[in-house]
Amino acid sequence: SEEDIANEVLNNDKDPMLASFEKNRFQTQLSADDWNAQIMENEDELAPLSMVMKRLAILEDEKNAADKLLEEEYQRRMDNEDKYYLEKRKVLEEAITDIQEEVYMGKGSKVEEGKEEMDVKSGEKEGVKSSTATEFSA
Repeated sequence: SEEDIANEVLNNDKDPMLASFEKNRFQTQLSADDWNAQIMENEDELAPLSMVMKRLAILEDEKNAADKLLEEEYQRRMDNEDKYYLEKRKVLEEAITDIQEEVYMGKGSKVEEGKEEMDVKSGEKEGVKSSTATEFSA
């Protein structure tokens, strides 16, 4: 029977008064009509419980709304943080590119200047040779 199962589950090694109370309560809960009748009899006494339960539900709703606001604020902050990070990263990458261009263009222009100097010197030498050659041939 249900009572035997309940006794096995609960392992009735309790105070006999407590066991008797639990047994009576269990029996009244088994018959829904009796249980509902007891609740209806105590409706006036249970009215404050209803108010507390409503306030508890309101409190839960407020907590959920606050959590949602926090999540939205966190998401906005993360978006701003990501935007700030990406902007700063872009600026730093542009700085890297500018520095590299300056270094390589500077070296490149020095190399080209060196070639021009070599060309000018060799041109001068050639010019000297050619003018010397023209002097001798004339």
